[in-house]
Parts: sequence; structure tokens; C-alpha cells
Amino acid sequence: MAHDPIEFEEPKYSTCECCGQTSTHLVRYVKRDDAAFAVYLADFSIGHTQVNVLASFGGWREEDPWEARTAFAFTIRVIDDHYSVSLIDAADCGYDSNYKDGVMGRILDRAEALEHPLKQEAFDLSDHIVECDRPVIEFLDEVAGS
Repeated sequence: MAHDPIEFEEPKYSTCECCGQTSTHLVRYVKRDDAAFAVYLADFSIGHTQVNVLASFGGWREEDPWEARTAFAFTIRVIDDHYSVSLIDAADCGYDSNYKDGVMGRILDRAEALEHPLKQEAFDLSDHIVECDRPVIEFLDEVAGS
């Protein structure tokens, strides 16, 4: 299966508010048919065991309103040598109010996400992330090895 190409921005770093360790923030653009199809944010911190992802699907041209986008919040972690993806509620996604009902679109709660027609796109994207997003893969590999 061919994957949609991902445009990788340089990682940004900060300090984790709960533990003081280094946090990594990634912004990624996914293209389909030479147009932006999705955007995802991925965040993880040394000393933690999961990657938090906020993936938004919808129009990403300048004239496309944010209201036309739908966002899925999920975590990726390693359990028994396998990647495990869990859809989570908007309130648990870890992204501040600048992302909620904003540029990424409305963030679905878990129950809504499980019933949404774009759910499979979110799971396909999570598979793609763990296959080609090097910082995410390296973090999860390190967590699995510890």
C-alpha cells in the first residue's frame, strides 16, 4: 500500500511541566493528490511512555475554514513489543485551548471518534507515523528498551 507523503518540520523542544525533562513537539503535514490532506502534532517527553498525537483531517488551503476540519486525539505506546494506539477524549489530549476548537478543528471525544467516518483514516495515519516518523520511532524504541 502506498502511503501519502509526509512533510516533516524540524522538531521543537521545551521542558515538560510535570517532570522537567525534555519534551519534543513535532508538526507534520500529510499530502494526498498534491494537496494538504491532514496535519498532525506529536508530542513526547523523556521519562514518559507514550506519544500524544492530535491529527486533523479536512481542507488545509488558506481559504478553508477551520470548522471544516475534524481532529482525532490518540496516544501511541509500546505494549508487549507492539505499537498500541488508543483514541482518547479531547479533554485528555494534552493540547491547550489554542488547539481546541481552533486551527485543528473540533477535537472529537473518544466515543465520537469511534463512530466517525474518518476513524480509519486516523488509524491508517497512526500506522504511517510508526513506520516513517523517525523521532517518534526512536522515542518508542527507547521506551520499549528500558
